[in-house]
Amino acid sequence: MKLPLIFSEAFEAPIWEMHLNGNYLLISTRDKEKLEVAFNLFDLSSNTFLWRDIVFEEAWWIGVSHFFNDVIVFHTYADSQDLEQKSLFGFNIVDRSVIWAFDQVNPVLLNEGSIVCLKLDTEKKELIDINIKEGSFSTAEKLPDITQKKSAALIPNLNHNPLHYGDDSTAFESVAKFLKLQFNVEIVGACDYLEYKASIIVSYFEKSDDDLVNTLVILNDKMELLDSYVLDSSLKGLASDTFFIVNEALIFVRNKNLLSGLLIEN
Repeated sequence: MKLPLIFSEAFEAPIWEMHLNGNYLLISTRDKEKLEVAFNLFDLSSNTFLWRDIVFEEAWWIGVSHFFNDVIVFHTYADSQDLEQKSLFGFNIVDRSVIWAFDQVNPVLLNEGSIVCLKLDTEKKELIDINIKEGSFSTAEKLPDITQKKSAALIPNLNHNPLHYGDDSTAFESVAKFLKLQFNVEIVGACDYLEYKASIIVSYFEKSDDDLVNTLVILNDKMELLDSYVLDSSLKGLASDTFFIVNEALIFVRNKNLLSGLLIEN
């Protein structure tokens, strides 16, 4: 049995990271030969791209700080040796235009519709709160009391991110024993695990000579195999958060550059 394939989209360069905003999935790819980062916006409600392969003037030292409503906040570095000092700019996803920009800032807190930064070009390092939609800002007298922790998940703040079990955990031992008994598989290192509706989804690693093979399996509530995919057959190290679920779609990357989505049914 195979689960319905909703989409399968290939990219020329490896997928580096993804950001989710509503039904929009922002996909960044990094081409180490061209020293180029390209950005692609995929609509999960229609399974189509709004746009593909946008590259900015700063093509390499660039990343995503925030994505809110119709605005993506990108950051660049004036000095690759000083990663705290950044330039930020807001990019409207509809008309594909830069709508505001700030130089010499260091983001310290992300809010739903704003981004709080230290402004480094002032002697006192003034704190400003930038409105993402408009680019307007207000000043604050002190740093926020809340210390923001960066999520380790591929797509943060989702209800359906997998649990990551290291090989020193009892949960990993349980999964390893089951896979050995059911499929005669010897897993190593770690695994990602998620129970969703009537399905159990596991991403695990096996040794293959000097490499690791990462495989994704989907089981039903009777522990029968519904579907499986090899995500990568030549890994040099372990990976985590190798899949996630949005809008009934199980989303994962194969061979570093193939974005795939399966329909997870009841």
